[in-house]
Amino acid sequence: MRIRKAAAMLAATSAAVVGLSVATAGTASAAVGGGGCRTTGYAPEPGDMMIDPCVYGPLATWSDNRVYPVVTTYQNGFNSGDPTAVLPCAQLLSTDGHGHTTGMVHDFGCAPQWESTGDTEWDASQQGNYFSAQPGTYVVASGFWATINGHYGYYGGAESAVITVWNA
Repeated sequence: MRIRKAAAMLAATSAAVVGLSVATAGTASAAVGGGGCRTTGYAPEPGDMMIDPCVYGPLATWSDNRVYPVVTTYQNGFNSGDPTAVLPCAQLLSTDGHGHTTGMVHDFGCAPQWESTGDTEWDASQQGNYFSAQPGTYVVASGFWATINGHYGYYGGAESAVITVWNA
């Protein structure tokens, strides 16, 4: 009797999941899956900076395969020589699907203005900055321009979660 109840419960759960999949398959985001932010949280970078790159697929109003980055930075403490402002940037990299990047596909550039080192977020889609990706798997790599200990340069290279584009 318990086996029959378990089988019935499994069938009901499976039907609910299949129903959910079918119900969402027709949405604009059906061509893109995954994405989001780093699964391990903020990445520590020089100058006591922390960075969290994210990648997202189509917005509700889009009906295609556009992807865009959102980069969040904040300063974890402050020491002499740390930056007082940063300019977050992002690039879209292709991956082999096994955790290795295979090349840069698109340079999203940088935020339109320097940001204080407090908690900041650059959403590239707010400036119409997105990329129509071909089928494949991708990550966003991000960093920032800053002066740290008197040295101006590009710091970072943290990567987002993987996003997959199935059709273009």
